[in-house]
Amino acid sequence: TIQHTVLIANPPVVNLGNDTTLCTGDSLTLNAGNPGATYLWSTGAITQTIKVGSNGHYWVNVNIGACADTDTIAVTFVAGPVINLGNDTTLCAGQPITLNAGNPGSTFLWNNGATTQSINPITSGKYKVTASNGNCVSIDSITITFNTIPSLNLGPEIFLCNGQDTMLNAGNPGDTYLWSTNAITQTIMVSTAGTYTVTVTNGTCTAVDSIVIQTGTAPVVDLGPDIFLCFGYDTTLYAGAPGFAYHWSTGETTQHIIAN
Repeated sequence: TIQHTVLIANPPVVNLGNDTTLCTGDSLTLNAGNPGATYLWSTGAITQTIKVGSNGHYWVNVNIGACADTDTIAVTFVAGPVINLGNDTTLCAGQPITLNAGNPGSTFLWNNGATTQSINPITSGKYKVTASNGNCVSIDSITITFNTIPSLNLGPEIFLCNGQDTMLNAGNPGDTYLWSTNAITQTIMVSTAGTYTVTVTNGTCTAVDSIVIQTGTAPVVDLGPDIFLCFGYDTTLYAGAPGFAYHWSTGETTQHIIAN
């Protein structure tokens, strides 16, 4: 009597999972399972697992003795959003700026709560955006600084009598100055007629103001010698200098007054 030993092996069961979509730059490890079996992948690999990083349909044949199984999976890599908000930026207060995350059709979330593709900051701070197109996410941030514009006011027009002078003060200590006279100081002394302009800069922001200086001959005023009046009499006092403004000690503002 001849006896034969027959070994019955359990067939391998292969399951590479569902078709998968990943972001470009990611990778996926495919595992054929069934330790101890022999493997043949569509890539030519003969290991139990392989790592893939490009689009394709990947299949594997698994053999245990005379038993075999196979499975296939489609792997797709999608490019994620590319965001570039630019370099950190310094602006003057009130100057407009638009931050654009690009990638139309993606979803957006800014750290100020906005969900639009672009925003228009008006206050200093760090602005960060997260853009998503499905499973793929990209993040970028930028710091925006708004500087104060110099407050500049040289005042109203000034009239100087010939030989007089006056000081013009641009304020804003510590800033840089450039006058129409080419002076670079905060203050200048002027004594001639003309329009004087100053530009004040505090790094990023600039302010400009002008003032008109007029000069002329001082009026000659002669009310005459002291006068003695009898009770009940009066006299007219003339300031002369027609065309000028007048201010008497009585509060009157006419060229002449009646004194009694």
